[in-house]
Amino acid sequence: MTPHGLDAIQEVSLFLEQDILPTVTAALRSELRAAIKILHSAATELNVMTPLLQRECHELLRLNDESARALEADATTPSSDALRPRLADPALDLRSLFALHEEIQQVVTLRMTALLELSGIDAVNGERSRALLLRYYDVLARHATQRLPWQSVFTAPLDSEVA
Repeated sequence: MTPHGLDAIQEVSLFLEQDILPTVTAALRSELRAAIKILHSAATELNVMTPLLQRECHELLRLNDESARALEADATTPSSDALRPRLADPALDLRSLFALHEEIQQVVTLRMTALLELSGIDAVNGERSRALLLRYYDVLARHATQRLPWQSVFTAPLDSEVA
């Protein structure tokens, strides 16, 4: 039986750590430890990435729609309508999901830029724009925080889940 990808990564990592690390020279030991850390980080990320990216995409699209409605859809920023069906496609693989996530982030960047420009125009639009910008910043900060278990130097155990 062939192990699935996460098991294979863990097996290779354990082999390197238990069997190879003790045999390498001191000069290579830190390099090998870095490679083992990368394997642990990749396994942790792969374990949670699909639902994490889907959740992030849905949150960003909802916020993008809300900001479009609240500001009467600035014509210079793209709509979420073309992106939503792609996110719902059951055949969407992880590489495609990464690409779609990037596209959604580009749309969000354009929306946030438009909001930033509106934030200083007048009291009513400025206040709404600043409130929406704060919500975008909160959502994006939470997304970044959820990646800390595998993007920090001191990672969580391999089997940890991101909330």
